[in-house]
Amino acid sequence: HRTEKHYRLLVEQAADIIYTRTIDGYITSINAAGCQFFGRSAADLIGAHLSELVGTEAAPLDIEQARNIKSDEPALSLHCLKDAQGETRYLEGMITVERNHHGKATGVRGVVRDITEQKLAGLRSDPPRSLPSAIGSIPHASATAAPPALAPDDPRMLPVYELLMARGAV
Repeated sequence: HRTEKHYRLLVEQAADIIYTRTIDGYITSINAAGCQFFGRSAADLIGAHLSELVGTEAAPLDIEQARNIKSDEPALSLHCLKDAQGETRYLEGMITVERNHHGKATGVRGVVRDITEQKLAGLRSDPPRSLPSAIGSIPHASATAAPPALAPDDPRMLPVYELLMARGAV
């Protein structure tokens, strides 16, 4: 019991969000960092659906991703969310799927860290050389997908950059 108490203390004191959820997306545990990020108590968050935390568009994708993981290897997730203070934050999560004795996915364990400063520093130091031409290289995309009114370090540009990087366009 001493070891369990020690690990519970580590989880609670971690700067990263540490949580568990059902495979259907209901939070079953969350540490103090998660409570602080969302501005809600653990009692309020436990039982909440993932859609309340990451949005109604992202939650089904996360749930489906977890259901489709066939290995025991962790999977990466990225989100752009507003914290309890309304600030835009970029979060990187590593999830591991829990399985029952038949191998069926039953839950998810996750560790999420705030990578906002790294993302914004990267955008400031290495903006794409030619954003309109890079966007044009993506099928079904047009250069108008990146409004010229957005500066390269504007947080709203991150999804565009991530898509371009994933396609090898920048």
